[in-house]
Amino acid sequence: MPIITINKLIKDYDLNGIAVNAIRGIDMTIDKGEFTAIAGPSGSGKTTLLNIIGGLDYPTSGSVIVGDRDLSGMSSRELSDMRLNNIGFIFQAYNLIPVLSAMENVEYILLLQGEPAPPDRADAQAVRPAADGARLPPPAYPVGDWLALAIALLLLVERLLATRAAWRAPA
Repeated sequence: MPIITINKLIKDYDLNGIAVNAIRGIDMTIDKGEFTAIAGPSGSGKTTLLNIIGGLDYPTSGSVIVGDRDLSGMSSRELSDMRLNNIGFIFQAYNLIPVLSAMENVEYILLLQGEPAPPDRADAQAVRPAADGARLPPPAYPVGDWLALAIALLLLVERLLATRAAWRAPA
């Protein structure tokens, strides 16, 4: 059963009046439970593809279907809701809220999803980088804990998209 279906996907950018072809006619299906890696040289369109699948960017043409929803007809608000509940990203800087603790970052996502976040909630507790560090602001975390927290936040949704840049330490 496909969870992502891509048909004839094209993405062009305008660079000072010159059309830059970032993606040229991709067809792809990713089935539930399948692990997929997207590899290629710098500038080959990997991040652009992930951004389109994740509803962060729009294709020039073609279609992307995530689950049973065609992203091409969705409004910005619908795409935002879809990302909140169905897709997760790990960005290079992890995009945690720096004034919140690890637990508060998790609880915030649960709040946005309309889910309860009691202090003893098992999945929220499982994301603690370290028992003593859970109340520290993100800049105080060791690098490995940044990554662990970012991945744990994604486990609160059904799908995961990540770029290779995510595996580097935050600046």
